[in-house]
Amino acid sequence: GSVHPLAKSLFEYAEKLHNNSFKQFPISNFETLEGLGITCIVDSKNILIGSRNLLSKNNIKKINIPNEIENKVTELELKGETIIFVCINYELIAAISISDPIKSEAKMVIEKLNEMKIESWMITGDNKRTADSVAKQIGIKNVLAETLPHEKAEKIRELQKNSKKNKHEMVAMVGDGTNDSIALATADLGIAIGTGTDVAVEAADIVLIKSDLWDVIVALDLSKTIFSRIRLNFVWSFVYNVVAIPFAAGLFYPWTRSALQPHWAGAAMAASSICVVTSSMLLKYYIPPKHPNEHRKRASPLRKKVLIRKYYHA
Repeated sequence: GSVHPLAKSLFEYAEKLHNNSFKQFPISNFETLEGLGITCIVDSKNILIGSRNLLSKNNIKKINIPNEIENKVTELELKGETIIFVCINYELIAAISISDPIKSEAKMVIEKLNEMKIESWMITGDNKRTADSVAKQIGIKNVLAETLPHEKAEKIRELQKNSKKNKHEMVAMVGDGTNDSIALATADLGIAIGTGTDVAVEAADIVLIKSDLWDVIVALDLSKTIFSRIRLNFVWSFVYNVVAIPFAAGLFYPWTRSALQPHWAGAAMAASSICVVTSSMLLKYYIPPKHPNEHRKRASPLRKKVLIRKYYHA
């Protein structure tokens, strides 16, 4: 069967509705249409379950939606709900509304990204009305709706092409679904929500174990702090060696009439390493950006379960 989160939700709801005793029929010719839905044959009947686009792109027969249902569907979509259509033998028999509540921290994450001068895009397979409704609620101005998985990746490439004009810009993708995996792998930085699908987690560079969008802000801020510390350590080590090595080599002896003894030179080099290591260890006391939910305990992200993968290129 389908591994899509919406499919799992429907199946779990059906089990609960029928007290886990509803009859299951054998399925044949099962096919998943990326970004659209599924088709199969059940009890000699052709079954189509999926988005609005599936009804017109099933390549067999265009399925019309009665005006009464269309009006209700439009009303629900404007509220930000996702509609799943069910057809038997190419006749519409049901339209199921599924609501995915917006995370409480989503709007504040977008506001924080704007403060950090990071442009946000919503790239989704949902219909335009639903996407625009959600984007309006959380403050995203750039919306690309009704996109297939490969179209998400194409948009990422387009944004990457534009970002090359500024060498300091890159494109990051945050996703949790199977349809996000291609875009996650295409982006300069792929960030997957740990509660998402295995495919998305595998394709990402950073995996946020908790289903908390604020950890995206923490990950970005922590990475900036780490790179700042790396630069500081590099400058300290460079300046220290530029001064100490010539002195240890006796370059200044003709003027100072003094030289650095080998054992003191070794001690000085060890002191340099200790300073760099100590500077790096101070990251343990890094304080992440304050979470919008005040009741949450502020803790160092180094103690959180934030998994950062390293990829080495030959």
